[in-house]
Amino acid sequence: MQRKKFGKTIRIFLMDSIPDGRMACELSNWSGKAYKIPRGMIKECSDRPELNSTGV
Repeated sequence: MQRKKFGKTIRIFLMDSIPDGRMACELSNWSGKAYKIPRGMIKECSDRPELNSTGV
């Protein structure tokens, strides 16, 4: 018997309002966050407290 698969919702926040910039992503039913930060923009994220904690 095959299980019914449900979709997932991914929320993507464009931190710089451009698709090639920094992104913060959340997956529905998951308490974590994922970040996509281009190498050239890492220093711009040093003021974000959530990126200076364990698990990042």
